[in-house]
Amino acid sequence: MSFDNQPIHYNVYGNGPLTLLFVHGWATNQTYWDNQVKFFEGKYKVVTLDLAGHGKSGKSRKNWTPENYARDVIAVIDEIESENLVLIGHDMGDEIILRASRTNPKDVVGIIGVDNFKNIDVLDTDSLQEVEDRFFNIMKKNYKLGAEFYVAEYLFSPYSNASTIKKVIDDVTKVDPKIATETLQALFDDYKNEKQFLRNIIAPLYLVNSDYAFTDTMALKKHCRKGFHISYINDIGHYPMLEAPTELNNALDNYLTQIEKQVKSKE
Repeated sequence: MSFDNQPIHYNVYGNGPLTLLFVHGWATNQTYWDNQVKFFEGKYKVVTLDLAGHGKSGKSRKNWTPENYARDVIAVIDEIESENLVLIGHDMGDEIILRASRTNPKDVVGIIGVDNFKNIDVLDTDSLQEVEDRFFNIMKKNYKLGAEFYVAEYLFSPYSNASTIKKVIDDVTKVDPKIATETLQALFDDYKNEKQFLRNIIAPLYLVNSDYAFTDTMALKKHCRKGFHISYINDIGHYPMLEAPTELNNALDNYLTQIEKQVKSKE
């Protein structure tokens, strides 16, 4: 149960020297990590969860904020034995895991973002705010139309597979419109705080980003005070776990091997 008595559905697989906790993105669910579960459960303990409002978790929360989603993650951490915890987040999972990591700083040995922190120095201008306002007016009037446009236009590359795009659109449009819209609006506001999140990060940041949109590494060097590592996957969109699971698994495996060595060196 989360802080507000929302039941949080989670699964635990395997065992090993690290505990990997995967946090899904906006309007999806823990099944998006199925390929990673199969790959890593023989080597590490693997945990996946449905954030409140998503998948099989509770959907009666009043405020759909990143802070409250982080409390869902903390609730699961408190329920499991999470020795040498590695938090892995996709999409909105990035700020969520950073918030959760600060609650359990001694337990967290790694923070991994999947297609995250690409443009943290983007300016918050009046013109951008006007675009956001128009977009959310559409979402509130016709969620299905707005969500389909957002996913197809901004979250995939020209190389993305049509069946994958359809799957994500189908999943996104099945989420309760009120939950999805309020969550996305809060996330758009939250992204403006990414610089501060990275200045306060408790461990080095590991990123696996696709190349459909530019990653500003100069901004990362400027703001990520614990340092960062980045790997790229080419010719895909925002969903590496669906579009290039083998490449994502290999990139994550390389990072986890590094983290495991660091943990052993401190023992």
